[in-house]
This record gives sequence, C-alpha cells and structure tokens, in this order.
Amino acid sequence: MGIYVMCEVPFGFGDEHLTDPAYQESLLTRARATIRRDKNRPSVLVWSVGNENKITPIQLEQAVK
Repeated sequence: MGIYVMCEVPFGFGDEHLTDPAYQESLLTRARATIRRDKNRPSVLVWSVGNENKITPIQLEQAVK
C-alpha cells in the first residue's frame, strides 16, 4: 500500500479576492511559501492552486511566467 499527497496552495474560498490585483502579492507569497516548503518532498505527486476557486486572469498570467 502506498500514499500520495496533493499539495494545495492555501487560497481557500478567496473568490472575491482572486480577481483583485491588490491581493496578487499576498496570493503569490502563499504560493511561493507552499512550494518552498514542499518542493523536495517525494510524496507530493499533485500540486493544486485550490479546487474551489475559479481560474482568473491573474492566475493565467502567472502560469505563463
């Protein structure tokens, strides 16, 4: 038996903030901290930016970088 881990950036129901550029740095800080913490953990197989959140132009812009 094995175990896998899905690592999710803690945006948590922030729908009203995901389209607000004023929150972009805060969201990026959370994403960077999560990646920095878990990037070398071999059990992390799936990365997520929040399964309850809508895709926004800000997320798409950062995904291209």
